[in-house]
Amino acid sequence: MGPVETELRRRATARGLCIGSFLPQGALLWVPYLLKRVLRDALVQEAPLAVGAGVSLFVDAEGCLRTCGCNRDATPVLRHAVDSYADTNVLDLCPLTLVASMQDRRIVSVVTSGVHCLALSREGEVYTWVDGVPSQISSLSRTGSIATGTNRKSAAVDATGRLFTWGRATYFYDASRPSGLG
Repeated sequence: MGPVETELRRRATARGLCIGSFLPQGALLWVPYLLKRVLRDALVQEAPLAVGAGVSLFVDAEGCLRTCGCNRDATPVLRHAVDSYADTNVLDLCPLTLVASMQDRRIVSVVTSGVHCLALSREGEVYTWVDGVPSQISSLSRTGSIATGTNRKSAAVDATGRLFTWGRATYFYDASRPSGLG
């Protein structure tokens, strides 16, 4: 066993893949087989999800946005049934609701803080909402990542590495706020 095969076996084992002693049927050499297994496993990611105080966001395997939780006025998006915050507090989550207005978008990332939510599409579009229907932030495009914090502060980094921030900027200067955002 050479150093490349040894390293690929180590990586496969570290990822929890079960690699036997014999090549599977159809495989001719260990290195290409192991490389394919490690790369395929590395590309498979868990579906994005975000959990806030009032709403939770989930992206299914097809990239469709789904929600569970309540708006600020306690109108169920779907409800968290919580009677008390005991040590064994378990949330009774209703089935996830598809966000119909986002059906035609493939979502790759979601974030939330409280009921303030952001979603990032595969095309790099950013959508935001507090209550109601998500709306696109048209001044952001080709976005690579999104984040949100307390007091509805949000940030995004575009494909060129520029940072944009917006929201209720009580304690920080919002130098690169996208136009049209409050």
